[in-house]
Amino acid sequence: MRLVLVSLALCSVPLPRPAAAQTDITPARIEITPTIGMYVPVGVLIKGDVANGGETRQQVAAGLIGFRIAAWPTRRLGLEGGVTFSPSQVAVSSSTGTTDVTGSVVLANARAVVALSPRAALWAFHVGAGAGVVRRAGSAWQTTFGGTAPALVLAFGARSRMRRSAVAMRLELEDYILFDQFDQGAPNQTGARVHHDITWSLGVTVPIF
Repeated sequence: MRLVLVSLALCSVPLPRPAAAQTDITPARIEITPTIGMYVPVGVLIKGDVANGGETRQQVAAGLIGFRIAAWPTRRLGLEGGVTFSPSQVAVSSSTGTTDVTGSVVLANARAVVALSPRAALWAFHVGAGAGVVRRAGSAWQTTFGGTAPALVLAFGARSRMRRSAVAMRLELEDYILFDQFDQGAPNQTGARVHHDITWSLGVTVPIF
């Protein structure tokens, strides 16, 4: 009888439960995200007939720094603006060879962001779309018109929230899609081309409100 009573007493003692992931973090209304990463252009910007004295120009992959600010009027829908700078050189190829010329790229955008999962989760994913502008500068573009062009911007990202904090690490892939044309004073000197300016970035998202 005593053994039965001891067994019942042990069964009534609550067992310790594994600590659950904390999800009671309140998502911020406004966030800032400084970023670093890589700028990876895809495609030739100017494609001339090298054999007949023409040239080709292509931006070169390089590092980047950037900054974003986001406002979330609802838990799943946000509005975000960002600017990115990359000291990307320009590979200029002609009949005499290829030379890397000093250049840079500034990319800016404003877009809507949709959270695919709760932002307060330890892992969260989102997509975005909006409008942007790409500005090419440096000696490679000093005598060329068309260095600034509008772009369609598509994005996909993921964030990993730090435990017991609303601060998160954020990984982002952005594609600036342009239909760009350049000339050196003569209309239609080069044909319009579809170009992709792709950025990979890693940032720290900090809630400010």
